[in-house]
Amino acid sequence: MTTTKMTITEALSELNLIKKKIKAKQEKIRSALVHISHMPDAFASEGGSAKMINHESQSISDLSVRYTKIKAAITEANIKNMVQIANINMSIHDWLTWKREFATTNIEFLKVCCNTVKAHMDQYGKSPQVYKDANDQTQLVKYSYNIDYSQWIKNLENVSDIHEKLDGQLSLHNATVIIEI
Repeated sequence: MTTTKMTITEALSELNLIKKKIKAKQEKIRSALVHISHMPDAFASEGGSAKMINHESQSISDLSVRYTKIKAAITEANIKNMVQIANINMSIHDWLTWKREFATTNIEFLKVCCNTVKAHMDQYGKSPQVYKDANDQTQLVKYSYNIDYSQWIKNLENVSDIHEKLDGQLSLHNATVIIEI
């Protein structure tokens, strides 16, 4: 059995092609599941419907095996190859997991927290509140912020920057990392 070498980009393209081929073969099989006996077999040129169905079923099976091997090779390469962004060095697999599972929700969470604190600070700056203390003295309401706003803004910028740079780094590695199937 010969091995094929290709970039991850090429492999991902082949995976999409395999999916399309399998879908087309499934449609072809569905079209031949039943036919009117006294009518000519639409697949007579391919040895008849039953033979075509067997052939296409085997082809789907073979394509599924190829698809699985390609996915495994991509996963192996993603585990072995490292990418460094903002002094964080992780495998491509780990970066993909971070991107899919955490990046967007983390960015949104940081935005909500920063926007909430900022809105409160702005509102307080525009219309300070007062209260009467136990001695009936008028006091200015003071608020405690339980996060370091400027640090959280920096964290948001850093996470957003990493997220933006990640796509470029992944594209670069997909175009240059060679896998064997």
